[in-house]
Amino acid sequence: MVEWNPFKRILTNQRTDNAEQSAVHEIGVDDVDLNTDNKSIDWGQELPDLIKPTIKNFRLCYNKSEIVKGIVDDLVIKSVSGWKIEGTDPKAVAFIEEEAKRLDLMSLLVEVVTNNIVDGSMYHNIVIEQGVLYLRELAFDGDNYRIKEVYDDETGAKIVGYKQKVLKNQNTNKGWQKKKFDELEEDLKEMEYDFRPEQVLASHFFTKHGQYKSMIENVLDEAYMLNLLLRMMPQIVFKQTNTMILHGGNKDRKEVNLGKRIIRKAVNAITNYHRKGVVYLPYGLDAEMIGDTTLPKLENYINRLEKSIFIGLSTPPSVFDGSSSNRSTAVVQLDSDKSGRVLFQQFIQYKAAMWTQELFNLLLNLGGYKKDSVSINFNPKVETEEAVDDIKTENGTKSTSKPGDGLNMDNIQNTERGGASATA
Repeated sequence: MVEWNPFKRILTNQRTDNAEQSAVHEIGVDDVDLNTDNKSIDWGQELPDLIKPTIKNFRLCYNKSEIVKGIVDDLVIKSVSGWKIEGTDPKAVAFIEEEAKRLDLMSLLVEVVTNNIVDGSMYHNIVIEQGVLYLRELAFDGDNYRIKEVYDDETGAKIVGYKQKVLKNQNTNKGWQKKKFDELEEDLKEMEYDFRPEQVLASHFFTKHGQYKSMIENVLDEAYMLNLLLRMMPQIVFKQTNTMILHGGNKDRKEVNLGKRIIRKAVNAITNYHRKGVVYLPYGLDAEMIGDTTLPKLENYINRLEKSIFIGLSTPPSVFDGSSSNRSTAVVQLDSDKSGRVLFQQFIQYKAAMWTQELFNLLLNLGGYKKDSVSINFNPKVETEEAVDDIKTENGTKSTSKPGDGLNMDNIQNTERGGASATA
């Protein structure tokens, strides 16, 4: 047996000159000391986040930024449109199809995917009454989910329950039907609720270092700066159309200098000169215009911020471009299995299918059917016109869509052979 030497290694009686002394390297966020000196700075200290990454701000960004909302809505609808319920047991399939109608599965899918993209997570309380399953979204307090996942002590990986804090009205307003609107009172109190694992249907599509992550966090600062810039545009235009400087009196002759009260009165009189056709100045006051009428190239800043948002949300800008050449580019980008957008939508469909399977198994158990005997199939191939009728979309219309711009190339090729017509 060859003895190991930390400074050199012997292998077939040959010394390896590049052998290094054994070292122990700690791996952690704050353990990186290589390539730094006393002039090195901390990113978080010098470039802190402009917007706090909270669920409240994620939702405001989604609701207030039209480009973020447009990208997310487009991504969600195209990801969850075009699906079919399939299975090995026809009776079980029929049962799940009826349950899907009752629960409005399409709306649930849109809600779950949207909330995971925006919030980073979603929790449904499973309520079963008289053998019928209902889903109730756990409360949101306006700032964050006040809910904790409790893990077991042995492995630290298995969820043993959930604990939630909510504000609940102590006044139950009994007899509220007979009260006037202004007589209804709300006396909120913070209360805790406990849930067993089987009482909660949780979904977490995106994680980072074991923490649930919102996609909106990628573009939170950029969306804020873009909205701020757009809101400032009228002021920028107003201020850029020349600024007037007022000169009063004579520095060499104090007897002709104007008093402060007169100067303030004159300044107030010409402050809104942009809206006046003529500005009359009394003797002793001169006005000088500075600047020019050339506006700053705001479009360059806007385009740069928009591009960052598109990149952060894994969407090609051509998706929303109306020109024919860019639309053709978009079709290629969105219909290629190697496109980041397509792969991202397939990832969303994979996660949505996992969540749906959990829901289906709960329903199958209540209906007395075998677990995993029914599943959801996104973007099924269509061979006949009759088969198209079974494919569900967000508005109930026929669809042959697959991830991308809604074109299923398999179905288009089938159409050329005399099959069903594909719709975008």
